[in-house]
Amino acid sequence: MFLDEGDLQMAFTTKLKRGERYSRPEDPDTVWIIDQLIRLPGLPMHAKLIVEDRRRKMMTLSEVALRNSKLYQRLEQKIQARIQAEEAEKPMMAAA
Repeated sequence: MFLDEGDLQMAFTTKLKRGERYSRPEDPDTVWIIDQLIRLPGLPMHAKLIVEDRRRKMMTLSEVALRNSKLYQRLEQKIQARIQAEEAEKPMMAAA
């Protein structure tokens, strides 16, 4: 079964954003950052990624590949989840 672009956009609840950081499970020390979003007619959204500490190293991936958790892990999700867990553990301050 093939999905058209509209179906693909509906399949993802959040949109890709410039500055998002990803790593590959087999190479977690290399961090890829979305540098530019690319809209191509008839294709899903693509992103130009650059390596965080080697800006000349780059690649272009489709949103479908980038969202595949077997290929890439979004780093902010882990950080945001940890921050939310820490916030939930803080005692509620009584209003004065």
